[in-house]
Amino acid sequence: MANTNSFNKSANNADDEKNLSKPTAQIYEPVRLAEFEAVVSAYEKILILTHDNPDPDAIGAAFGLYQLISQKFGKDVRIGHGGIIGRTENKLMIMNLNIPIYSMQLIADSSIFDGVIFVDTQPDANYHTLPEPVEYIAVFDHHPQIPTKDTNYFQELRQNIGATSTIVTHYLDEAGFEISEALATALFYGIKTDTLDFSRHTSRWDIEAHQILFPRMNSDILVHIEKPALPREYYIDLSKALDNAMVYDNATIVDMEQMQNPDMAPLVADLMLQYENVNWVIVMGFFENELRIAVRCNAPDGHAGKLVKQIVKNKGAGGGHQEMAAAQIKLNLAKKEVEYSVLRDMIFEIIMEVLKLPEHGKKLCWDKKQTTKGTSKLPR
Repeated sequence: MANTNSFNKSANNADDEKNLSKPTAQIYEPVRLAEFEAVVSAYEKILILTHDNPDPDAIGAAFGLYQLISQKFGKDVRIGHGGIIGRTENKLMIMNLNIPIYSMQLIADSSIFDGVIFVDTQPDANYHTLPEPVEYIAVFDHHPQIPTKDTNYFQELRQNIGATSTIVTHYLDEAGFEISEALATALFYGIKTDTLDFSRHTSRWDIEAHQILFPRMNSDILVHIEKPALPREYYIDLSKALDNAMVYDNATIVDMEQMQNPDMAPLVADLMLQYENVNWVIVMGFFENELRIAVRCNAPDGHAGKLVKQIVKNKGAGGGHQEMAAAQIKLNLAKKEVEYSVLRDMIFEIIMEVLKLPEHGKKLCWDKKQTTKGTSKLPR
């Protein structure tokens, strides 16, 4: 495979950057393959760990590193995740592409590994499951860097890139690795979902990854993954979201209440952002003992990640980019409904104050014959 060395290009190239909807001002250095290989060489048994409830980008990036480290570097590698694989699409991705990813509940004892590589998350993100302390080997992530005192490990953080799968694709390309059809499909799907079909937070490097992967991936398998037969629970959650969605000027706030699937929050957020004249979408709900928040923003002066930070503060973990962000707050399992109700009202007030929304809104799916269009409170 030809070595494109795609990161060895300056973002100051105006002719290239002006063609991107979201140009980046950061200058990207070449991928540090030799340095990464030297770091990995000191370890024999390696855990690749994604964030909890991994999405296609985390799964695809982890699969790419798994193949690079096991086949190119000759190491014993496992992929682990916390939480669940909930969405049907993600399950089909793993099944159809034979991705060896396992719940940390099955791995149980992480101390059997010499070290861990974090993918699409960071050590201090507080949104991953690591039962036992393990030495940190590396981090591959496209989210903003989380401040940490311990930086004595390899860090590949490229926050102006649309997907972690993009970063891994360029490492594979730099290594001259023969990307299989299954791996190309996984990486392509990871980039496609995180950039919303290359329309959100997309850089030139994401486009170049597309050019590397597209000729190699299987479009029939991808269509099968993207258009699955959906379970009844999906429609239950979707119906609840539509019924509970409230619109306040240019913002839609959705209370999902108890969700059948934790992945419904970001899915609903993406869907609601298509509503006309809406620049902000905030979706919240809880699954098991975790409150989940998904935020989407297409306002030029807005920043989803900053809003999430203001919402969460010290109550949980959260962050993200200008266009998209997410947060998680742990609930007391025995009192989750009560805790959720209290936190939901607090979050609602923060959103109203920060975004300067009007006191009264209207239901998204309200009947024009009705005399009431909604209240300042989220529907119960």
